[in-house]
Amino acid sequence: MVYKFSICLFLICLLSFACSKEKAGTCKHCDSVEKYDKSQLPEGKLSYKAPANWSKEAAANSMRLEQYKIAANSTLSISSLAGDAGGIDANLERWKKQFIPESISQPIIKKQFNHNSIPVPHLLISGTYLESKNPFEANAEKISHENWSAYIIVAELAESTWFFKALGPTAEIKAAEERLNEFMMSLNILGV
Repeated sequence: MVYKFSICLFLICLLSFACSKEKAGTCKHCDSVEKYDKSQLPEGKLSYKAPANWSKEAAANSMRLEQYKIAANSTLSISSLAGDAGGIDANLERWKKQFIPESISQPIIKKQFNHNSIPVPHLLISGTYLESKNPFEANAEKISHENWSAYIIVAELAESTWFFKALGPTAEIKAAEERLNEFMMSLNILGV
């Protein structure tokens, strides 16, 4: 038992050392997604297919193109903005600020991959989520939700960036992860 603990501690120290030696934004264990060549982003309109067991519902605000109920207390919102929408790292910081900082278990950054020529970073943030009663007002009252997660998929095209954000209790988001991955694999460029 002590031997296994020592090995685990050694690996954690080694990983921390490796991350500290990396340049900012390049370490796969740190709070940044991999960079990719933006000159190669695909053009066109994005298509996707929601799993049959998700039900479409009215969008909660005007920024959302669509919204799906994916579990009893969890939704997936879909938004699209022109250009790079401020960049992936800036959006990651914004999403992290929607959680109480000390409650966040280290964000899991899953390596960005190319799917149908689309760079697709995706990540999971878990902790105490602060739901704003009015997302367009900085000082709006917030409702605290413990043990919640945000599973976020980003698809960047030449002229727009798409955001797919599943949000709800951690247990529900983890249970929906396989379906979320299937949804992510359905991303395509119309006409391709």
